[in-house]
Amino acid sequence: MKYMEPVKFLKELIKNAKVKKPYQRLRVLGLHFREDYISLAVSNPENTIALPLCILHRNENDINYLADKFQALIIEYNAMGFIVDNKKRVNMQAFVDRLRKTGKLPRAKYTYWQNNTILHQTDFVLKHHLRFISEQLNLPAAVSVEILQKFAAANVLQDYLNYSDLMVETDEK
Repeated sequence: MKYMEPVKFLKELIKNAKVKKPYQRLRVLGLHFREDYISLAVSNPENTIALPLCILHRNENDINYLADKFQALIIEYNAMGFIVDNKKRVNMQAFVDRLRKTGKLPRAKYTYWQNNTILHQTDFVLKHHLRFISEQLNLPAAVSVEILQKFAAANVLQDYLNYSDLMVETDEK
């Protein structure tokens, strides 16, 4: 795994989008770490929309299992690498170092990104959907909060993709 500054990561992603045919475009995976799980998201092929992907339960003793899962996701989604949530960088840096030492992701690139903006539209839609689900299924409020937290990787990745759109617009002017 190779670390890249967020802007360099973005420039490589944009360069790839211009050169490759649509089915060869590289996508991006978003990672958000919690104490007991990792929430993942994937970008669409145009790298404009982040979609929640899955939840992987963390087992600190089985880094090889997680490396295998990430390797499979990179292949399945033709991903260039990871946008890693930057809120708890110290813990994540140790995890990424352990992941890198497995040697199972040699071509994967990664960068850190902190969701600096409040995604008003995304938050509004998620809260509306969660309220609807909890009212219709009579779920406790704690379950709604847990569901919202599991969308964290999609929020971080969407913020990065929104930043990339802004950078492309600025470069075109």
